[in-house]
Amino acid sequence: MVVINKKLSKQRIHDIKFGNVELDVDKINQLIEDQGVRVRVYRTILCPNIKSIDGGHHNIDCKLCDEGFIDRQPQDTWAVIQNQAMKRELKGEGQWDDHDAYATFISGIEIQYFAKIELMDYTTTFYQLIQRQEGEIDRLKYKAIKVNILIDKDNLEYFEGSDFTLSPTGDIQWTGARRPRKGLIYTVHYDYPITYRAIMASNINRFTNQKRKRDFKEPIHLPQRWQIKRDFLIDRVDMDDNPITKNRVFNYQDG
Repeated sequence: MVVINKKLSKQRIHDIKFGNVELDVDKINQLIEDQGVRVRVYRTILCPNIKSIDGGHHNIDCKLCDEGFIDRQPQDTWAVIQNQAMKRELKGEGQWDDHDAYATFISGIEIQYFAKIELMDYTTTFYQLIQRQEGEIDRLKYKAIKVNILIDKDNLEYFEGSDFTLSPTGDIQWTGARRPRKGLIYTVHYDYPITYRAIMASNINRFTNQKRKRDFKEPIHLPQRWQIKRDFLIDRVDMDDNPITKNRVFNYQDG
């Protein structure tokens, strides 16, 4: 049953004075910082190395990026990660897991589609096959924090600290005399920072007026909320934000 105040029902809605309702953005930001995690947010732009401005066909031999995006100007901030759910998607090449979540960022942090977001204090694991290169450096797909296992095709195991270290860009840097020969394939298991891409806007263009002084209200941009997806379309850059050259592929006879 609905009870209607007859006195109010006779008034026009815009004549009713509800009072001043304000959202305290500072308290919202403090809550995000208290309950959230440290993240590093990048400005993401399209790679200009395309064959034509209208067609947008990307150069397959591009040295500016890996997957058509360039990430620059990282900014450290806070975000609340929630609604994490593991689901499976069917692709032409088979079935694979896809890790989705939602992230709410502190007010003033602007996110755009496909922006790269790194969790600064959390890592996950990855393993891959690498072919030994010329020189001291072998590139990894992701920036490694720690190498757990490294075994070559001859069943020889190598150890971080004695046979190799991690370079400033998180790649394998061979330091000792004991190392795989050039061209030999080895497998490596390592930890790297959990990385997401923003894929869908949930709440972005939300504003409020915060009363700072008498008869003056300051427009405030409320925190943005995005759906994010785990580490796809990841490219690699060095300490100066320059693209990292990929490993060369050798014929095994070259080793």
